[in-house]
Amino acid sequence: MIPQPKLELPSYTAKGTTPPSTAVKGQRPAYWEEYQDFRSTPVYQLESLECGNVVEGPAIMESEYTTVVLPPGSRLTVNKYLCGEIEPI
Repeated sequence: MIPQPKLELPSYTAKGTTPPSTAVKGQRPAYWEEYQDFRSTPVYQLESLECGNVVEGPAIMESEYTTVVLPPGSRLTVNKYLCGEIEPI
């Protein structure tokens, strides 16, 4: 076995606001099974979310390569590694 140095991931200090108004792209109607109807839903730019931002569903987060759909009754929190943690509320 060859010794390897411990990987140090960059981490960030919480500075984001709740809700993250600078990441808002707009709103659009989206169908939600929980409501059995279309609802006007906030759309966020995923790359613009910062450490400490909290987004409560329903919401849509868009990126060039992916889309995250956050259903009602859930929350996305951006952690110190700029990863989104989704949990029920």
